[in-house]
Amino acid sequence: MARDLSRRSVLAAVGAVPVLTTMAAAAVVIDLSARRQTIRGFGGMTHAAWIGDLTAAQRETAFGTGEGRLGFSVLRIPVPENQADWSRNAATARRAAELGAAVIASPWNPPPAWWRPSSAAARPTRDASGTTCTPPTPST
Repeated sequence: MARDLSRRSVLAAVGAVPVLTTMAAAAVVIDLSARRQTIRGFGGMTHAAWIGDLTAAQRETAFGTGEGRLGFSVLRIPVPENQADWSRNAATARRAAELGAAVIASPWNPPPAWWRPSSAAARPTRDASGTTCTPPTPST
């Protein structure tokens, strides 16, 4: 059975878009000469360390523009602390860019060498790859 797949129905199904059952009439004034903001696109993020990289079919569904596709135009990916993990999201980023999406890569956490304890009793934590990272001890 084929289903009509639209952005709104997909986003509503996962709770990302409120579904309105009743609407009240309202007066709206639109001043086209006053730009308030520019919308460059819509999209999402993927984090291979959390969910694995998207499959080829998922990439096409997310960034493709044909029937049954979402047509996302923005992808955000993390830049892990561990340089060996930098390629984890590469296939999705490459395909999204090929399909016209803007790819924004940003650090998720600062490198451990830059950490400053927020209290005297700073505790070790683990980065995305599971490596134990201990913040440096402040010098006195």
